[in-house]
Amino acid sequence: MKKRKQQQNTMIMKHREYDPMYKMRQEVRKQLYAKDANAEEMLGCTYEEFRAYLGPKPEGKYDKDHICPLAQAQNEEELRKLQHHTNFRWMKHKENMAKSDCWTPDGAQKCRELLGREWLPKTENNILYSED
Repeated sequence: MKKRKQQQNTMIMKHREYDPMYKMRQEVRKQLYAKDANAEEMLGCTYEEFRAYLGPKPEGKYDKDHICPLAQAQNEEELRKLQHHTNFRWMKHKENMAKSDCWTPDGAQKCRELLGREWLPKTENNILYSED
């Protein structure tokens, strides 16, 4: 288990070196979990309001899912917009991992709402995710 964690950390560090948007996504995520005024500004509400918006965590393995994934961001401004509280929902962990950064109808709609533009297709492995 320790070896796997070390491999993941090495991969993350390499990814951060050659992909500036990946590094920025990681930094913005850290800011959100800092629970300070900057994070509340990104969320567009207080943490108490954010918790109320999401509702209680369902039983089982659930994640906070970004409806429009952070991978859609083209710059830091868009990354911050995608941290708005209305872009979060609870999703089963397994479904969230399967969905990953793939196109979904609700993700495309949220992208239009928050970023004011259409969904940008991924350059590789862009597979339509369906709940069926």
